[in-house]
Amino acid sequence: MAGTLAFLDQWRTASDIAEEIRMLAGAAPGKTQVLVEGEDDLKLYERLLDASKCQVVAASTRDAKRRVLEVAKLLRSTHSRRKVQAFLGIIDSDFDELLSKKCTDQSIVYTDGYSLESMLVRHCRWDAITSELRLALEPDFLQRVLRATGAVGLLRLASMMEGWGLRFKGLNVCSFIDPVAITVELPALAAAAVANTPGVRVDLSTVQRKFADGKCEVYDPWHLCNGHDLVAILASTLRARTNPAKAFVTPLWLAGVLRMTHDERCFSGTQTYFDLLKWEEAHRPFAVLFGSGVERVA
Repeated sequence: MAGTLAFLDQWRTASDIAEEIRMLAGAAPGKTQVLVEGEDDLKLYERLLDASKCQVVAASTRDAKRRVLEVAKLLRSTHSRRKVQAFLGIIDSDFDELLSKKCTDQSIVYTDGYSLESMLVRHCRWDAITSELRLALEPDFLQRVLRATGAVGLLRLASMMEGWGLRFKGLNVCSFIDPVAITVELPALAAAAVANTPGVRVDLSTVQRKFADGKCEVYDPWHLCNGHDLVAILASTLRARTNPAKAFVTPLWLAGVLRMTHDERCFSGTQTYFDLLKWEEAHRPFAVLFGSGVERVA
């Protein structure tokens, strides 16, 4: 039965989720209603946000980001049957920052970087991770990982901007990475992405020519690197540096460690945290953060 319910959740409409938010707000009118994209977001924000001030709900649907934006629009509609006094949506930035397409709705806050995973890597407890793995990493380790992941991100960005529609789902990005040298085989990756796309609308030579001269350095790496790619490549490169190699260092393991070690100290250094402070200042007396967030702005 649980599996059936999870399947049905994938098809919840924005109207379904908006109605759920209205019901929760009606039962707890003094609380902020916070809508996030998925279950991983829910696990993190339920811990980082103050449950006495807000309720966190996950959209958990196909195209969850779009659903969150649609719900925000429905809830601020003047035709809404029951007003929700305080609503806040937290969504992934994806390429919105690089393409200057960020939503201007004041009820929407973005992750600090491409996605939740990017934010967790950017503001993580490296000391805890390296201590667990008994590692002393190279001084430029993270920069090299960002450079390799950024090259993959450049291909993803080009596909979006040029309308190629390349399909990356099912591709193991790490199979194109040398985890010791931390380099990426771009021609092989491009060929695999083209071959992986049914009815592809572009030939391989065009793809390779378009991004061969592209420079990752012109973009903010934290907004260029796909979060899932970043965690996968990080796990691969970390595992390659353990001796003997620790098979448990997988993307799933690393993602869990990043979530569990991301405490309030880490969170308070993110742009997302400061955007939440600004939201609190504009929506008093409603709040979401522990302590008096509005006072901490000053």
